[in-house]
Amino acid sequence: MRPPHLRGPARALIGIGVAAALTGCTPPRYVADADREVGGILDQYNDQALGGREKELEQPLPAAQSPVEVAPTKEQGAQGSVKESLKLDLASSLAIAMKENRQFQVQRESLYLAGLGFTLTQFNYGPKFNAAVNYLWGKAERGATGTATGGTFGVSQLLPTNGTLSVNSGLARTWTQGQGAGVEDWASNVGVSLSQPLLRNAGYDQYRESLTQGERSMVYAVRDFELFREDFAIVVARQYFSLVSAKKTLKNQEFQRDQTDIDYDRTVALRKVDRKRDQDVILAQRQQIQAVQAFENQKTDYERQVEAYLVQLGLDPKTIVEIIEDEPPYEAIAFDSESIVTVAMHNRLDVQTRRDVLENSERQFKLLRTTFLPDLALTASGGLIGTGPTVSEVSPNKWNTSAGLNLNIPLQQIGERNNYRAAEISLDQQHRSWDEFVDSVRTNVQAELRQLQNLEKQIVLDQMSIDSETKNVDRLTFLTTNGDVSSRDLFESQQQLLQSKNQLISDKASHFIARLAFFKDLGLLFVGTDGAWGIGAPPREDAK
Repeated sequence: MRPPHLRGPARALIGIGVAAALTGCTPPRYVADADREVGGILDQYNDQALGGREKELEQPLPAAQSPVEVAPTKEQGAQGSVKESLKLDLASSLAIAMKENRQFQVQRESLYLAGLGFTLTQFNYGPKFNAAVNYLWGKAERGATGTATGGTFGVSQLLPTNGTLSVNSGLARTWTQGQGAGVEDWASNVGVSLSQPLLRNAGYDQYRESLTQGERSMVYAVRDFELFREDFAIVVARQYFSLVSAKKTLKNQEFQRDQTDIDYDRTVALRKVDRKRDQDVILAQRQQIQAVQAFENQKTDYERQVEAYLVQLGLDPKTIVEIIEDEPPYEAIAFDSESIVTVAMHNRLDVQTRRDVLENSERQFKLLRTTFLPDLALTASGGLIGTGPTVSEVSPNKWNTSAGLNLNIPLQQIGERNNYRAAEISLDQQHRSWDEFVDSVRTNVQAELRQLQNLEKQIVLDQMSIDSETKNVDRLTFLTTNGDVSSRDLFESQQQLLQSKNQLISDKASHFIARLAFFKDLGLLFVGTDGAWGIGAPPREDAK
């Protein structure tokens, strides 16, 4: 038997439900709504975690003000046209990497997902609406045909006492055909209910805990992403200056190759006038071949580094590029070794997070003590119901109420005991871990300061070596021309000069990167959205 045609009120109820389900619930609208909500949350917690951070920074002694760092600007190393090679300096490399690097995009998406998850936590603290529309048709053998349709609507709210207050309403219509047909086939109801724990899980602290932890977690996520951006900028800078060093080393090797050509030609010319021996010509040719091989090896290694660097930036490794040879700015470090520890403990985002996590654990441990209390809950409800043969006569007019207490007496609490003891041990471990972390911060920043000072001494020695070897090469070149010394002596001196130049390039780049890492570990490094950085304050792009 086919179900009967729906009557007017039934059609209306189901039509309303279908319209509500189909209107405004398309996936693109959900995505746009999620992006809007998460964007607002990220802005809020980015401002909460990082806003005005520079105003609260402490500076190491004896500096009177923050060290000033010249951040790379977008104008340096402009992009070439499609037909030209892509020119890469440090600024453009950072800007490209923070847009195209795969790992950076994953981290940015992870921050977004953290904000997306927090939207559910916030939602749980607001009113929750529910609605349903139903229709049922039934037929029994030799029995009546029954049809029922109805709709319900309700709302619930979590209370600051950690109880739940709910309001529900409904309207239903039933009718039968055949034997036992009903008369009063309309029904309505409206009611209020309360569920409130009185001992275990009761109170404002229990009510607020999920939201408190969610807010803290958002702050941690924003800090972690900021630390990742700082580390990422340092990694890109390290790779960039490594590439610059490799390019300059290649140029030095090319100069050395050309110099051996000159030495060979000079040796051959001197042999023609009997001022050199055949052995000297053979040695000069051998040195020429070695220099060519060294240059080709260095060139191959440089090309490999360029391709690896492009992959790191998120570009096609076959992209034709020109590496702009930015000189890493060199500035000596002179800070008091004890003040930098105080600065790091005050400024660093990871220190703030570790301190907050410890406070969270202590707060949660205190809340865990309530699990030993009996589970006593109050339930109460009240409402009105109504029945009638027509919809106009079905308004709720018969009241009903109920109230009760439910006490669950904890006779065995092995699980609660074990959880409490495990949490206590975990908290003790976190306290010890915090003490170890503080010690590691102290030793690390002081070791970084010593490393920078050692690099500064090495740079001075590198320059002294270059000056000395330059004079020696000039002297041996003159003596070799006169035939007073062998070509081997000149070649060895040229090689030493080349090594000294390459070492100076490497040490200056290492000092610059170590200096950036040092300021990061003092909490003084700020990185803008395009990779530009500032020391002691956000870069100008973000300060506007």
